Amino acid sequence: MEKEIVVIGAGPGGYVCAIRLAQLGKDVALIDKE
Repeated sequence: MEKEIVVIGAGPGGYVCAIRLAQLGKDVALIDKE
């Protein structure tokens, strides 16, 4: 799996960041420990 951006941590900031990047057309993966 190859992504343009990887956001580590799906807390309030990481979650919003990943959604916004996806809305802007970026290829994003969101990773959390659980």
